[in-house]
Amino acid sequence: MAKVQPLASADKSLPHSLEAEKRVLGAMLRDTDALYRAHGILGKAAFYQPGHQKIYEALIELSSKGKAIDLMILSDHLERKSELEQVGGAYYLMELANSVATSVNIEYHAAIVRDKALRRKLIRQCSEISQEAFDSGDDATEILSRAESHICNISQQRTDRAFES
Repeated sequence: MAKVQPLASADKSLPHSLEAEKRVLGAMLRDTDALYRAHGILGKAAFYQPGHQKIYEALIELSSKGKAIDLMILSDHLERKSELEQVGGAYYLMELANSVATSVNIEYHAAIVRDKALRRKLIRQCSEISQEAFDSGDDATEILSRAESHICNISQQRTDRAFES
C-alpha cells in the first residue's frame, strides 16, 4: 500500500506561534484575571512548545490550589517538580513576564494559539484519514463516516471552555 507523506517536512513545520504562546504565558504570569481568561480559551495541549505546556500546567496547578502566582513561586514550583530547566530556567520565566506590558490583549493572543492548535489537530486527523483510506479494507462509506466523526470532534473544540476552579 502507498504511504502518506509525513506531517511536516524539514522545510515545513506544523502551524504554531511561539510569540503568541509567550505573550499568553507572560500575561498569565502578570495577572490572575488573565490566567482565568486564557484558561477559558485554552488547554495545555494548545501550546506547541512542550516547555510552554509545562509552564501553563504549573500556572493552572498553582491557581487551582489558591496560591498566589509570581516568578519566585512559579520557579520554586517548577523546581520542586524537576521541570525548571526543562522549561528554560528562571531567566526564561522572567523573559516571559517581561514580554508583555499588559494583559489587555490576552484573548486575542489566546485565540491565535487556539487557532494554531486546531490547525495541527486537523492536519494530524487528515493524515490519519488519508492513511486509513489507503490501508483499510472497510467500505468507503464507513471510512467516510469515521472521518466525519473525527472532524466533527475537532470542530466542537472551537468553543470556549469554562474555567474550573
